[in-house]
Amino acid sequence: RDLSLLISEDTLVNHYNNYYLKYLTNLNNKLSTLTNLQNLSLDELLFNPNLIPNEAVKDILYNAGGVYNHQIYFESLSPNSNLKENSIKQKLESTYGSIDNFYETFIKTATNFKSCGYIFLVCNEHNELSLLPINSQDTTVPFNLCPLMCIDLFENAYIFDYNNRREDYIKNFIKFINWDKVNEKYVECLKYLN
Repeated sequence: RDLSLLISEDTLVNHYNNYYLKYLTNLNNKLSTLTNLQNLSLDELLFNPNLIPNEAVKDILYNAGGVYNHQIYFESLSPNSNLKENSIKQKLESTYGSIDNFYETFIKTATNFKSCGYIFLVCNEHNELSLLPINSQDTTVPFNLCPLMCIDLFENAYIFDYNNRREDYIKNFIKFINWDKVNEKYVECLKYLN
């Protein structure tokens, strides 16, 4: 399957170069004078806003969130979407009753989300899956949730290819979920629960 059936190469390149890299550049610029923060991972930075000077916290968290969310979005995509018999498939089936029910819930949740942001599939500390809408460049980090995958619902992610037909983009997205990566993240998440 060709990923261009979901989004065109031009849209993907534009999204990466003009949005993701903008957040990354802005974050690096903000951190350039804050040597005490430069050795922190992205997760550590987002988990510890108290380490960020008050005058910089809003900008740093916004841009770090933009990097974090986009990395998960890009990892969520694959031309080789194949949901095998594995841990995440079993958990989705036990949570939603069936994979089709999960897809239906995902489409409904994303379609009903009227803001700009993301819909994340997350796992909590009790090994419960849920779909979490996230506004703007906020993240799942403050909720202490493992993000397994997400769809980007900002117009720049789809508008040129779908002429503002957001629901078509959402329905098509589920055909290109990188289930291998989602399962890998889920298995990793389970290690922290045990």
